[in-house]
Amino acid sequence: MTTREPDRIEVAAELLRAAKADGAGAVELVELLRQRLGELPTMLFIASFRRAFGIPLKVLLEAETWQGFHQPGPLNLTDEQFTRLLAPWI
Repeated sequence: MTTREPDRIEVAAELLRAAKADGAGAVELVELLRQRLGELPTMLFIASFRRAFGIPLKVLLEAETWQGFHQPGPLNLTDEQFTRLLAPWI
């Protein structure tokens, strides 16, 4: 019988929930995932935040346009907009 490595999404979700309980905001949560997990692909961001906080997929798809994931530009969310978008859950 082999032991299964913990699901990367569940590990990320647990990390997010613990950091939120310690007072981390949306931007800090993303930065924490990057520090702990290295590269943060879009799907891992969406899946882990959805698992951790129950954020609707539509909201997370909009959040993915945050300038922290892309070069700052007129169509990308600022830190403040990103935080405000996720505020109901974080």
